[in-house]
Amino acid sequence: MSENKVILHWLNYSRATRIAWLLEELQVPYILKAYKRDSHFRSPPELFKLHPLGKSPLLEVPSPLSNDSKIIAESVNIANYILEKYDTTNKLIPIDGDERLQMNYFLNYSEGTLQPVMVSLLLNHYAKTKAPFGTRFLVGLVVDAMNNAYYKPELIKNLNFLEDTLKKQNEVGSDYFVGKKLSAADIMLSFPIYLRHPETWRGPLALFDVHPTGKAPILEVIFGDGRPPIKLAETGHIMQYLLRNYDPKYILTPLDPNEQLQVDYFLHFAEGSFQNLQISLLVNSVAKHVAPFGFQKMTKMITKFLNNGYYIHEWRLYMQYLDDLLKENGTGYFVGSKLTAADVILTYPIYENVFDNLDGAAEILHDKRDLKKLYPNLANWSKMIRRHPSYSRISQMMDEEVEDLILSKPQFTYLDK
Repeated sequence: MSENKVILHWLNYSRATRIAWLLEELQVPYILKAYKRDSHFRSPPELFKLHPLGKSPLLEVPSPLSNDSKIIAESVNIANYILEKYDTTNKLIPIDGDERLQMNYFLNYSEGTLQPVMVSLLLNHYAKTKAPFGTRFLVGLVVDAMNNAYYKPELIKNLNFLEDTLKKQNEVGSDYFVGKKLSAADIMLSFPIYLRHPETWRGPLALFDVHPTGKAPILEVIFGDGRPPIKLAETGHIMQYLLRNYDPKYILTPLDPNEQLQVDYFLHFAEGSFQNLQISLLVNSVAKHVAPFGFQKMTKMITKFLNNGYYIHEWRLYMQYLDDLLKENGTGYFVGSKLTAADVILTYPIYENVFDNLDGAAEILHDKRDLKKLYPNLANWSKMIRRHPSYSRISQMMDEEVEDLILSKPQFTYLDK
């Protein structure tokens, strides 16, 4: 591998352009390898040889001591790796601690919140153009109902949030999202659960008092030295903050640097790829409840077509990938030989969404096969999670909180801008 350059594996219509921009901005020597999607908008076989999910972007990092190389996946994970390794002069990383925290938020926000909404809108548009002959009008009605009930309001809400952020920055003389110069936040944004509403799955108004996008979870940090409190959003971002500031004994953080890199990958994979896929499946499964009167049965048929055409295929690919990882590791955990933050963040999409909700999963997937037999390693891992003392305590506490919240009758009226 000439001069030990990193290799960026770039797929058309992917988010890899932002990684190329980071490398260019930091003047990192790299090789670009381009790939083209097939007629179904899926990755070509060549990418699956590099990563089990056929993901892009992928960053291939050669070893200086051998012919081996490591593959880094997930856009934010790649961006963090590039920034930590190559931005030694703080060209794209703010020097100010609060601004750096803000930059990290936007890195996670771009993948965990904004991008999934836009991808869902894109795929829904794609579904209308690829609908079977004679059904495009009906598919259009159903897809538009889904978009109007969930995706478009979410997009408008997020665009208003970004617009307000830039407006506040403009008032202090800045054209950028963080600080007064270009940062990784601008580059990552360039591409583009609380109780929820029973039909649209949007959060209650009380959450908008806490964060402009009505997000959950939110972590409010109150300092003992008189500094003003801060509010952190995006699950992966919150987890990283907690690990870096409250895990000095490496309880959930591995000691081995390679295992630390693995944990970072799973923090971004869980929110940036896997969970958003499951949300799309869920939203499609409840679309019949917001379909125009008289079109409920047709909506169910069309959303089943949408799920079978893309989402379920991807979901099975992800589940098999995770099951294989557990089998390969052989310890019962995703990273190393003890519980880490990787297991914690994967608890929601794997255990709570699937193995603690087998009937619901079967209904959404339209598949009566036993998921415990299909993914035995994930099933055993889920059993371990369910029995873990800390998880048991948290589950009991949250159940009590939810019961109290239901009794309070939260408000679900919206004034969309």
